[in-house]
Formats: sequence, structure tokens, C-alpha cells
Amino acid sequence: DGTTQFDGSISAQGGNSSGSGGSVETSGKQKLTVGDTATVNTTAKSGMTGNWLLDPNDFTIGTGGDMTVGTLKAALAGSDVTIATTGTTSTATKASDSSTIATGSTAGNGDITVAEALSWDSSKTLTLSAYHDIFLNAPITAKNGGLVLAAGTATNPTGEQLAALNNAAVHVAEVNEEMAAGRVGAPTQTDLDAALAASAAARAVVVAAAADGTIHGNAALQVGSFTLQSGTWQQVGNGVANSVPDFSAGNFTLSGGKFVRALAGDGSSASPYQLTDIYGLQGIDSVDMMDKHYVLHNDIDASGTAGWNNGAGFTPLGTNATNTDVLWRGYADTAGAPDVYGGVAEGDDAFPIFAGTLDGQNHTINSLYICNQSSSSTGTAGLFREVGYGASVTNLGLVGGSITSLAGDLGAFHYNGFGSLAGYNLGTIDHCYSTANVIVNTGISSNNYIGGLVGVNMIPDGLTNAAIASQDPHGVVKNSYFAGTLNVSSAGYVGGLVGYNQGQIDACYNSAPVSVLASIAVGGLVGKNVRMITNSYNSGAVLSSTGKGSISATNLGLTDDTVDMSYYTTVGGLVGSSTTNYSSEIKLSPDNILNCYNSGSVTYAGTERAAVGGLIGENTLGLRNSYNIGAVSSIYSYIGANTVPNYRGNMVGGLCGRYGGGGLARIVWRPIVDCYNAGKVSSNSGVDYIGGLIGYYYRASATVNGAN
Repeated sequence: DGTTQFDGSISAQGGNSSGSGGSVETSGKQKLTVGDTATVNTTAKSGMTGNWLLDPNDFTIGTGGDMTVGTLKAALAGSDVTIATTGTTSTATKASDSSTIATGSTAGNGDITVAEALSWDSSKTLTLSAYHDIFLNAPITAKNGGLVLAAGTATNPTGEQLAALNNAAVHVAEVNEEMAAGRVGAPTQTDLDAALAASAAARAVVVAAAADGTIHGNAALQVGSFTLQSGTWQQVGNGVANSVPDFSAGNFTLSGGKFVRALAGDGSSASPYQLTDIYGLQGIDSVDMMDKHYVLHNDIDASGTAGWNNGAGFTPLGTNATNTDVLWRGYADTAGAPDVYGGVAEGDDAFPIFAGTLDGQNHTINSLYICNQSSSSTGTAGLFREVGYGASVTNLGLVGGSITSLAGDLGAFHYNGFGSLAGYNLGTIDHCYSTANVIVNTGISSNNYIGGLVGVNMIPDGLTNAAIASQDPHGVVKNSYFAGTLNVSSAGYVGGLVGYNQGQIDACYNSAPVSVLASIAVGGLVGKNVRMITNSYNSGAVLSSTGKGSISATNLGLTDDTVDMSYYTTVGGLVGSSTTNYSSEIKLSPDNILNCYNSGSVTYAGTERAAVGGLIGENTLGLRNSYNIGAVSSIYSYIGANTVPNYRGNMVGGLCGRYGGGGLARIVWRPIVDCYNAGKVSSNSGVDYIGGLIGYYYRASATVNGAN
């Protein structure tokens, strides 16, 4: 009759001194039932616990089903247990040619149902892997145990499908770059349209496969560890309190599938998902969720993330390798928007970005923990890896918590950003703040940009000035601040608020101390600026302790006409370096820094050369109606041949350490207008250049008007 019933005992234990437990498989042709006296033991004294696999067509856990909860609890005391349904289709043999055909009838749906409250006390893991759907109709409680869910295994995306998706994304990037280069024989818009169509088709295949199969979370769940491997977890209430079942997991991992948990909503702009806990927030980083719309219904306790993912904590939104919402680095597939940022090179992996909206509604995410532990392109991190073109994050606070990178170099991309809220922002961040502890050691690389709130804020590559002047959101941080702690042992560019700004910053401030052991540039508000900062200030103390690396005596002896700022570290109360070699980077910015001030102390205490300014370390761009009232000091202790001819010491100024830049390559010059310094400027070195406004003033084309 196609039914298998198992009663009895099986032992596949490891040895007393070594060896892991074995694997036990119990199969049924169509129907499998497990009797109340059945036991399996795969424990090991000195190794890993083994696994008991049951692989029927359908399976129900509970009284009157295929296995009682008591029997399953006993099994989980002695072994990990995997229940994997197959949902096979009946076949028949054709008499004419002996070929096999489907009859149309099935031996089962391939579903798994938990029909009665299930609990176990051990640390063992239960895996439910369903050919079709999983129905959790009763509570599951295993405070020390693990639960792994995989639905729709019949259609999981294959490795070939995922590879095709990534290759299509990278191809779009390459076509964009070739078009932008304008070389003879470069691809045309027709080629780009074809590449986009192929990419969209590849995405559709993967999304359909990855999210197929539903997990009906109809009851409360409390487990030590939860992992979603495939299928769609769907828990959306009706907007009424307690309309969503309780959910708790000591460790929470989304390795695939789609995770939806919200009080109400459908993810549209008219009806955004209402997030109530950290699990729903992490669910943004799952299949087909990165372009949806969200609001926080309440403050979110994220303290449990410190125990997630073997110490890595919360996974930055946009990290999940199976996420297919946005196929390449830089932009969502938005009409009229650029399709790629030029940082993607041949062979680089694309990663998903956030292309929706998140409105915190003035709520907070408390005690979020992120620890980036590996050196790769995934080093770009924050709550969001990247807020994309047209996306927005608004009215949100990050309170406390720790955002850490121990990865060394953040990755191989041209701009690697790290900040508590976002690694990258190409959209809009408005009325957001962070009081998190940001700890970074990325190494001194010109690719690495660290900010208390945002790592890199920039305009999407390829936008015209007309597009920039439009109302479309693009590289905007406004009405926001950082008031946590920023501890950086080594990095490229470091800012209290933003590491690198090629966008717009308005009405923002930093009040946190900015302490950096070694860097290229450090600023109280922004590490490096090439565009616009308005109506903003820094009040945190700025301290750079070393510099950017050893400098040879030959470098120290360079003349004015050949010296390059790459031989300096730059330190500023507001901005470390505000300069660019390319006028196109400035876009529509006649006054790059306007109506800004610094009141924090600025100190350089290093053994290498530096440009130190109350507002800006090194400046060639526009500065208007701004001032410094913080003390500026250079405590210089160079060890080496400081008597080399033409040697110049540090450049220390109340406004700018150095104004005018070095080398003939500097082609962008903007004036300083209506600015002043009222802070004390001091140096302990007799060879430093020191000034109340400017420490070192270079090139006749630079002008200072109305400044005192």
C-alpha cells in the first residue's frame, strides 16, 4: 500500500575517544509513519552529532499525524533530525515503447505540517525541508535548539542560474563603462537595452525559484537558532496589536528565500510594511525585498544581534548573496537613472542595493551590532550597505550599539564606504542620527572612506548638471547628525559624519570626538569633500596621532612646484581635504562650503608632515561665510632628516592649513570669502608654516576676499 512504519531503535554513535555520529535515513515510498517507540541516537562524545533523515512525500507532526511531538522530542534528544518531503509524481510505462510517462496523479503534495505544539530541550537542530509548503500551525519552542526551514525545494535556483544572473549584471556594468568612455566602436544604446533585458530575464528566473514555496507562520516560535534557506516566510498582521505571532531567535540567519514579518502592509508606497522587530528589519535583506517600502511601527530592540552569525551580528542590508532585487553596484533600474557606477570592473561581483524607502517615523533602532570580520567587497557596510539612487531613509535614529570593521582593506572597489547608517548613499538621508560606537581598522588606503553616519555620499556617475539640479534625490544627507564615538586606528579618509562627500550635505553636524591614529585625511564633519556642504558644523574634538605613513627625506626636499599633497596627511575641524583635480566633480557648486563652522579643538600630534586647519586641512575649493573658533595645534615630532634643503614643516592655519594645493595638476580653484578665525593657533615646531587664517598659501590664482 506504499506505507512504511518505523518502530525500534537505531544507534549510530561516535566512539568514546573520537569520531562523529553517523547518518540514519528512514524512507517511505509514499507514506512514512514513525511509531511512539522509535528511537535514533547519533550522539558523539568527542565529535559532531549525526543526523536522522526522514524523507516521505507529505509529513504531519502531531497526534493523529505521521509522528507525535513526544516521539520527535525524544529523537531530538539524541540526534539532529531532518524531515525532507519529495512530493513525487506517479508514473506509468507505455506498452508501445517502454518509455515512462507521468500519470497526472501525485503521491503527495510535498508539504510539512506542525499540527501540535512542539518543544525540545536539547541543542539539536530540526530541519524541515519541504518540496512545496510548510505549515506551522502550532507553537515551536526550543530555547537551546535550532530550526532550519526550506520550502519550495523543487525550484531552488541552481548555481548556473545564480551565475547567469551575476554575469548579466556585470555585463550591464561593462556596457555602461564602454559607452561612457566614448571609444571608437563602443556599445550603443541598443546594446545597453539588450543587456538590460537579459539581466531582467535572469533576475526573473532566480526570483521565481528562490521565493517559491511558502512557510505559513501561523503560530509563535522561540528557538535558539533560526535559519531560512528557501521559500517565503509570510507573517503579516492586520494592523492590530498582537496580530502577528511572537517570534524569538538567539541566532537569526537568512541564507536564502524571502522573509516577510510585519504588523501590516504590502510593501507598496501606498501601504508600506510596518516593521515591529529586528527580524522583520533583517528581512529587508532577502529575495525581492530590497525595493519595497517600509516604516517603523515602534522602537526596535536590536540588542540580540550581538549573538547572531558567529559574532558577525546583524547582516548589513544588501549583503545576502541570493538577493536579486538590484543586480549591480550603484543603482536600481529606475527610468532615467544611470544604470551603473563605474567602480564595477570586469570580474567584480555585483551586489544588491536598497531601492525602496524606510521611514523610521521618529523611532529608533537600539543597540544594533555589526562586526565585519572579513576583507572583501562585503566590507562596505552599515545598517545599509548602499542606499541607491531614488531611495530614501528618513526620520530614523540608531541609538547605541556597535558598528565594527576588523577586515583590513574594505575591498577592491574604487570607493569603499563604512558608516553606522550606510556604507554608501546615492539617494536621500534626511532627519537621521546615530549615537553608535563606530570602530574601524581598514588600513591606510585611498579607497577606504569612514564616516560616523555614512561612508560615501555621492552623486550617481553619469548624471548631467540638469539632472543634478532637478528634484530627484541623489547623494543628499540633510538634517542629520552623528553623536556616538568614532575610533579609527587606520583608514584612508575619515569624517565625523561622512567619510567622502561628492554629493550634498545640508543642516548637519557632528558632536562626537574624532580620533584617528593614521589616515590620509581626517575631518570633524567630512574626511574628503569635492562638492557641497552648507549650514553645517562640527563641535567634536579632532585628533590625528600619526599621519599616513613614513615619508622619505627625498619627499621632504621637494620644491614648491613639484610637491604633491599625497605626501601629507590633512586634518581639519570641519573637513580634512576639500579639493579635486577635476572640475566636473564639483558639478553646480560655486560655494562648496557655505555657512559652516567648527568649534571643536583640532590637534595633530604626529611624526610626519601635515596640513592642519581649524576648518579645512587642505583647500582649493570655495569657502564662504564660515568660521572657526576651536583651538588649532600642531605637536610635531618628526624623527629623521628634517634639515634637508627646502624642507617645509607642517602647515597650520585657523581656517586652512594649506590653501591652493600643490602640483600643476590641481586645476580647480575657488575663493575664500567672508570667513574668519577666532581660535588659538599654535605649533611647537620652528619649521612649521603657521597663520591665523592660512598656514601655507600657494598659487597666485587662489584668492581670499573679505576674510579676516
